[in-house]
Amino acid sequence: MKMIRLIVLASLLLAATSSRAARIAWVSFHAADDAPSAAAITAGFTRAPDAGYTALLAAQGHQVTRFVTVEGIYDYPDMVAALNTNDLVILSRSVPSGHYDAVEETAVWQSITVPILALGGYVNRANRLGFHTGDTIPDVNSALLRLRVNASAHPIFTGIALDADGTMVNPYAQIVTYTNASTGTTLVQRGISVITSPLIAGGTVLATVGTTGDAAFGGMVIGEFPAGLTSQRGDLLAAKRLVFLTGSREADGFTSEGAGMFDLQVDGQTLFLNAVSYLTTSQAPKCTVPLVGATNLVAGDAWTFDAGPIGEAPLTYQWYKNGQALPAGTDASLVFTSLALADAGEYQLVVANMAGRATSTVARLEFAVFPPSNITNALIAYWPLDTVIGTKTPDLVSGYDMTLTKMGASNVVAGKWGKAFQFDNAAQNLLERSHNPGDALPIYQHPDFTVSAWVNGPVQSDHRVFCESSLTNNNPMFDFGTHNSAADGTVDIYIRNDTGATSGDHRHSTAVAFDDTWHNIVYVQRDVGNGNMRAQLFVDGILDSVVITPVRPLTANTTAIGGIRRASASAWFTGLIDEVAVWNRALSPEEIGVLQTTYIQNPPSRLQPLAINEFKADVPAVISGDSTTLRWDVSKDATQVTISPLGDVTAQTSVGIGSASITLTQAVTYVLTLTRGAEVLSATTTVAVVEGVATGWTLLDNFDQCLSSNLFANGYWNDVSGSSAQVVTVNENPAIRTSTGGSIAYLNLRDLAVTERQARTLFFRIIAGADNASGATNIVGLTDKSQRSYGDEFVNIGPVLYSAGFINDVIGAADNAWYLGARNGWLGENTSNPIDFPGPALAPNTVYNVWINVTNAPLAEAASDTFTVYLQKDGETERTVLFQDYTSDRDLYYVDPVLGGILPNLDKLVVMGNSGTFSAVFDDFYLSKSGYNATVPRPYGSTASQPPGPLAIRRVGNQVEITWTHGRLQQATSVTGPWTDVSGSPTSPYSVEPAGVSMFYRSAR
Repeated sequence: MKMIRLIVLASLLLAATSSRAARIAWVSFHAADDAPSAAAITAGFTRAPDAGYTALLAAQGHQVTRFVTVEGIYDYPDMVAALNTNDLVILSRSVPSGHYDAVEETAVWQSITVPILALGGYVNRANRLGFHTGDTIPDVNSALLRLRVNASAHPIFTGIALDADGTMVNPYAQIVTYTNASTGTTLVQRGISVITSPLIAGGTVLATVGTTGDAAFGGMVIGEFPAGLTSQRGDLLAAKRLVFLTGSREADGFTSEGAGMFDLQVDGQTLFLNAVSYLTTSQAPKCTVPLVGATNLVAGDAWTFDAGPIGEAPLTYQWYKNGQALPAGTDASLVFTSLALADAGEYQLVVANMAGRATSTVARLEFAVFPPSNITNALIAYWPLDTVIGTKTPDLVSGYDMTLTKMGASNVVAGKWGKAFQFDNAAQNLLERSHNPGDALPIYQHPDFTVSAWVNGPVQSDHRVFCESSLTNNNPMFDFGTHNSAADGTVDIYIRNDTGATSGDHRHSTAVAFDDTWHNIVYVQRDVGNGNMRAQLFVDGILDSVVITPVRPLTANTTAIGGIRRASASAWFTGLIDEVAVWNRALSPEEIGVLQTTYIQNPPSRLQPLAINEFKADVPAVISGDSTTLRWDVSKDATQVTISPLGDVTAQTSVGIGSASITLTQAVTYVLTLTRGAEVLSATTTVAVVEGVATGWTLLDNFDQCLSSNLFANGYWNDVSGSSAQVVTVNENPAIRTSTGGSIAYLNLRDLAVTERQARTLFFRIIAGADNASGATNIVGLTDKSQRSYGDEFVNIGPVLYSAGFINDVIGAADNAWYLGARNGWLGENTSNPIDFPGPALAPNTVYNVWINVTNAPLAEAASDTFTVYLQKDGETERTVLFQDYTSDRDLYYVDPVLGGILPNLDKLVVMGNSGTFSAVFDDFYLSKSGYNATVPRPYGSTASQPPGPLAIRRVGNQVEITWTHGRLQQATSVTGPWTDVSGSPTSPYSVEPAGVSMFYRSAR
């Protein structure tokens, strides 16, 4: 059977690549295969960078004529006429998108009467040729890229092996490496640039980035646009257009005329040739995708049937319902803008042309049946927002209490129903909860769900009322709040999936909900089958006409009220919020009507398993004799909380949250145990001790308690991506480096924050990054600022240093090297002065000591922080002053609409980077206890052997799940031992069926 399949595939490939020879116009920077542009020659090219494509076409017998891309094609009528004499026009990736951006230019290109095959993402954006409705355009970063095919029956995919999910078995393209023919310098190019914004109406996505984890995962790579469509720019497509993304993007600092190098693997070449054949040969009618039906619909939903019909024009279409021709069903798609119950039934398309006819599959539409009205049915969480208990406000259903951030009892005021919470963007108020695996929240994880909230606030810019997002990935976000540009008082719905893709970006209601009076917002989402979702918005009980397009996968782990909670908070709301509730089902319109007349009464109570949400000290290690704070967040209904060796801490625990100051002279492993009836749950954490530190220093982190792994995994640093920094071993000493292109990792200083009027010294060590790292930058220092991305932090950040790699004489240096830089002052409106890089160059593989003396000026005095920086090669005695009395670039007056204004305290130690390939290495962060400190806290080197990492235990169903960061898992029937390794050398997480009276676990080295 395998041999037969191989023979069939071979014959298909032969058929696909032996079509008639076509006349092809190739538009590029480069006049001939052996005549690269002047800039490409300077970069060391001896042939056109995109010559691999024209050579492949010529090898198949196609006649290829090169045309040099021009600015203002409307001034070149002879060129337009010449292009129209061909069977196909191909726009190379090696063109400047600026030649395709003027309205007059796009009109001419879309008027060309022969098919166009566009290979580059930048020319296809909404503001260029307009095949998409937006311009978001990441680069793929997979060394080998595979596509996920949506229309496997399309002729383009003939001969391509696909797995059960429709993903290519063999790779499509690869990341390209270029070697300069003159200098021998090798550069790794960037990947294919993929637009992740939606297509224009009538466009069809044929294949997307299918390599999981890729920066452009889910973005369209191959898409089709039939003649007669109108582009985003308003241009009518005179003939068929096909987007087929291929060709590298130039490396950082490299000429753009070096873009478009051939990157196709064997199957990618087959696809390319198939695409050319498809565009240049007559096609019989064909339905390329199965019709997709739906269940769980409601009246008013929109639905579109599309069978992907193709074929030589003219085509005729006839849609059928339950076997009967639909008089109005004569278009390529069957569109229902507002379904009625009578539209339930089975549908099919017949498409025909002069060569024959084709029939689609059959699909069915079905409607949901709502249960009897009951607003407490399937209620998951209900926050009345009537009271503060300790540091939380309660959820009356599942105990998913919200933690107050910069709020207290004074924020509880008169509400719509009883009391409400008052929020203020300037104060950065927030209610938040981080969820455990197995929790019924975030609510977006459910196929069907409803969120309801009462709001009372003014028109404001991009502030969120309800939000679900992630602590470790800035992309996933489901939220609603105020208009993103403060244009009016409508509701703004924003949904973005795990890879950053949206479908329509911000969606705005018709109804007003923000006008300083009370309004009810209800968001309802339903899974209607086959991966499709439908969502509706109700304002004051009335269905709004806004069209919402939910996206998945969306993996959140936090829920926030009054703002966004990711690695740090943002988008704080100003106004009142009351009666927030979520259900894991779609409420009916009748039930939503009930919410307008009453609050939720007699909510059900769902007992949750014991949980330890957090148990750790503020820092992983302290200097001998120093103190830190041990904190825990556990189930509020535990009857007893004990911490060995501290004893019973139940009295120190309020609604599950507690803390204790601990002073250590030796490393201690603390064991937290919860008890509720017969249930017992435990977790451990270890605080290490460092000896031999000079007087006057507090240890922030020396990473000696970590293994070589993800920094975020040790549980102390926050991280916008979950993988911003890695612990590496340098000179047998653990340290950190940034590990992604937009890295932000920060340590919350908590009680160690540099407050107003304080003068403190931040000490750390740096080892310069690799040579040939031009454009790579790390940022390290103190800040008050919340972070979403590297761009947020690059200016208006505070007293920080920029370690950057330069090549040759960019700053007057003779050799490739890394330098330390700083900004002196701010210019206003979120802009700062340029970075100064005075030198000296940092020697490679050399440890340097750095001191930043910071004085935090009071905001009330409209004064700026000042800082002075010293550098010393480790082992030397003298320090060099790099920056004397510089002014911080924190803008005293700029208030970012999402991130807010500056705050009094410098409360975060931040390490950032813009390159996943090149990074400096950082180690040994210390902060002076008071005033400036010029001493070296401790000689360079590891402080001690690494102790075992933190361990947590929780119940999952009928089993107990144990997680730990590193070390061997051991067990004992008593906390005093004897301890034995768990058989099988399990890795985290480890699950076991409970047996016996008790069992204790620990991680050991």
